[in-house]
Amino acid sequence: MAKRKLFYYAIKTKIGKILIVWQVQNCNSKIYSILLPPFTLRTIKERYPKIQPKVNGIIKKVANQIKQFTAGKQIQFSLQLLDLTILKDFQKKVLLLTYRIPRGQVETYGSIARKLGILRGARAVGQALAHNPFPLIIPCHRVIKSDGSLGGFGGRVGLKRKLLSLEGVKV
Repeated sequence: MAKRKLFYYAIKTKIGKILIVWQVQNCNSKIYSILLPPFTLRTIKERYPKIQPKVNGIIKKVANQIKQFTAGKQIQFSLQLLDLTILKDFQKKVLLLTYRIPRGQVETYGSIARKLGILRGARAVGQALAHNPFPLIIPCHRVIKSDGSLGGFGGRVGLKRKLLSLEGVKV
């Protein structure tokens, strides 16, 4: 398997700076990950040593959609631009179900597990979502605990609350 040549594009949004990490795959731009604040360019370079800044029209379009989304606009992101090949099978199933949660609604970790036919699988769902490389596009912020509390969001529960509030969810 050939080494990935990764690029990044940083955008300023209402929730802070967001980084789109992307690559060209079979002549198509594919998003490899989206990093939410806070992050530093130093940590990015440590994680992806040969990453370079670069943008094209497709990535600019996604960046504009992310800006609109974080400003409270209703945006339907496409899965077509995501590199889903980096996901393990279970995580892919969880993320695809999560992608279908409508704006302004929430699901619980347990309900997603049940939809996958896994009893007592809430923690496994939580782990799959904790490693979601495509936050916002795959809206893991719309998944909460069964008691109504927000649950995790990479240590950024305030950001999760803000994203849900932007969508009109009372938290």
